[in-house]
Amino acid sequence: MMVERIMYVDSKTPVNCVFTAKINGKIPEENIKTALQKIQQKHPLLRVSIDHTSVKYPFFIEEKDISPIPIRIVKRKTNQDWLQESENEWYRIFENKKKPLAQLVWIRGENVSEILWVMPHCICDGTTGVTLMKELLALLDDPSIELEPYQTFNSVEDFLPADFNFKKKKRKAGFYLIMAKLFFLMQRKSKTRNLGKNYAIHRKLDAETTKKIIEKCKANGVSVHALLCSAFMQAFKDAKGKMPKEK
Repeated sequence: MMVERIMYVDSKTPVNCVFTAKINGKIPEENIKTALQKIQQKHPLLRVSIDHTSVKYPFFIEEKDISPIPIRIVKRKTNQDWLQESENEWYRIFENKKKPLAQLVWIRGENVSEILWVMPHCICDGTTGVTLMKELLALLDDPSIELEPYQTFNSVEDFLPADFNFKKKKRKAGFYLIMAKLFFLMQRKSKTRNLGKNYAIHRKLDAETTKKIIEKCKANGVSVHALLCSAFMQAFKDAKGKMPKEK
């Protein structure tokens, strides 16, 4: 999606995603390394760097001799360590071309650990986080699992039908581009600037409430994500009255 492609601001501005899972039990370090090696082998974007010098727009280049996904190990002291480590990773710059656009943070305790996937938003979204975490947990449970690679493509043209009319679509895209520029020019710009520090909002529902929400969503054919989005939209409306700004 366009809104995710533009998450690459420049080579010095971090816009990172952090996905966290809490694990009970002991985890052999060798199992984590094996899991990461298999995951990196499956996903091409975990073997690329970003070239932002040779052309007008940045693009991905596969690095043949790229290093393994690095693991940063932190000793676990409290149940809130993962929030602090998450904040630390917000500002990470992935600038070494010989290292992948991913980092794993292991907050290691005696019987409880947190695993944090850290990646720049330009290569990942929420679905990516779920996929990689699912693969990692599966491999930690059974390191012998083999991940099947998927077919890669060289250009978006690989997905287009033979009779696709480039000229017609290009004119249509140009029209939408002009309309988009006009739309943004007409928007009122706030003089207020966010000069504060980045922060995390962490909310947690109890198990019983979570169970009821899931059961209701399944019964009505609605995703939990859709329900939560609707709840937030209603909350903005209740709090702002006639000025919810379409949030």
